[in-house]
Amino acid sequence: MKVKSIHKMKDILWNSGWIISEKIISISSGLFLSILLVKYLGVNDFGKLNFLLAIVSLIIPLASLGLNAIITRELIEKPKEANLIIFTSIIFRFVAGMLSLLLIVFVSYFGGWFPSEDRSSLLILGFGYVFSALQVIDYWFQSKLLSKYVVKARVITLSLFLLLKIFCLIEYNSFQIIIVLTAIEVCFQSLILLVPYHFIAKNILKWRFNFTYGKAIVSESYWLILSGFAAVLYLKIDQIMIGVFLDDKSVGIYAIASRFSEVWYFIPTAIVTSLFPLLLETKKLSYQKYKEKLQNIFSMLFWMAVIIALVMQLISAPLINILYGEELQQASSVLIIHIWAGIFIFMRALFSKWLIAERLLYFSLISQGSGALVNIVLNYYLIPIYGVQGAAVTTLISYAVASWLILFLNKKTTPIAFMMMRACVTPFYIMFKKFKGRKNCQL
Repeated sequence: MKVKSIHKMKDILWNSGWIISEKIISISSGLFLSILLVKYLGVNDFGKLNFLLAIVSLIIPLASLGLNAIITRELIEKPKEANLIIFTSIIFRFVAGMLSLLLIVFVSYFGGWFPSEDRSSLLILGFGYVFSALQVIDYWFQSKLLSKYVVKARVITLSLFLLLKIFCLIEYNSFQIIIVLTAIEVCFQSLILLVPYHFIAKNILKWRFNFTYGKAIVSESYWLILSGFAAVLYLKIDQIMIGVFLDDKSVGIYAIASRFSEVWYFIPTAIVTSLFPLLLETKKLSYQKYKEKLQNIFSMLFWMAVIIALVMQLISAPLINILYGEELQQASSVLIIHIWAGIFIFMRALFSKWLIAERLLYFSLISQGSGALVNIVLNYYLIPIYGVQGAAVTTLISYAVASWLILFLNKKTTPIAFMMMRACVTPFYIMFKKFKGRKNCQL
């Protein structure tokens, strides 16, 4: 049993390494591309691109139907039903994606607040994200701890389209071409997953659709659909409201700052995604050990976020100046505020998985909804007065509310809130134990 668990942990660490490697490559190329976009398109078009992507991001939780973690759980618990789970989920998500796209296009055409010249760009980007339904295949690889095949496929796609975008920026300097390439890249990232899946699983022709099963998992994910939409609202509504209240340049400044802040968010996601299967297995064997693992992971995530925030405080100003120039120096003042929201995002990654493991999906909506509400209300008052810095303060407060403070209002989630509090003092507790142990030895 011990040998088996050791091999299992090695597989988890290896799988996490592949996921993290892919994220590092993706984020590095994204930062490099953002520098070129600002240089060749200008701050205004860079801001407009991020404004459009923020709106399109509203499609993602509606199109995914909140099934991401549920699909992973189903594939782990029912591996023999993988063909049915995968294909049924893909069909349901594709239909949901098309309906979500139609909804957003309808709002953009008749809302009155959206610039008419950007509607075609929104439609192109949105159509690309509809094909993210095929990302269900990724969850099969995650359940098997075989993420290296997905990573290789994505890195190939990323490298190809990065080169294409660089070439088009230098040669044509066209905003519309970048829009089209971004949409095609999203489609290709999903379609290419069919290749490794075909060679590893060898059962695409055996995929089965079951409408009854699809209804069952969607009904279970009802809370996650709404909470996912609320999560995107409080993650992206700041950029949308900056675009509405201020201008495209301000969106660009805020997007640069938030990108350096959010660049670290893949770390908790990668760690928790890889550890989730192990947590589910531990829960079956011993609930006490399950709680101990939760506390240890919360502590690790908290202090990783604190260290990152402290480092960024020191280097934010010279970093922005070197990469983007003095024109965008205001982004550093946003970054030193926004970066502290990472503490709550890091721990939220584990909290979200805990809600699924404990079948408390309804609370995901409550927490995300509270964060979205706080974000919208505070942005409405603070952005017109304090500009992009006001949006950064709002983000920090709303993340704290949604990922920690709201947990104290429910007796089922209160233990997790206290776990997050204990995570703050973990190093001091360890040092105290060591000091006490040495003192006892001397006695």
